[in-house]
Amino acid sequence: MSAAPAHGEVTRYRGLLTHEALTLEVPKESRAKTDRMRDLLGGRIPATAEVWVDERNRAVQVRLSMKIEGAVSSVGTLTLTELGTPVKVVVPSADAAESDASLLG
Repeated sequence: MSAAPAHGEVTRYRGLLTHEALTLEVPKESRAKTDRMRDLLGGRIPATAEVWVDERNRAVQVRLSMKIEGAVSSVGTLTLTELGTPVKVVVPSADAAESDASLLG
């Protein structure tokens, strides 16, 4: 990945994803479909990753994109906020869980 100029205290990195990165942890059936797509496109799936890193070297935003002219265009962005802030989780009681389960069938 190559670094872009820093904007404030955040640096953007951008690069093409390899086929190995795209298929990491992908089930065998899905991998076969991805392999066929790669072959149809002539050897590379046009997928790009962008990562914004703050001054403490923490990823604060990630964007994955893919564009195949005339076929598909997809962009997914994940923004990470409030890094290091404790999260309070409320666990429902067993009675509440049973009540919700009955609603779901």
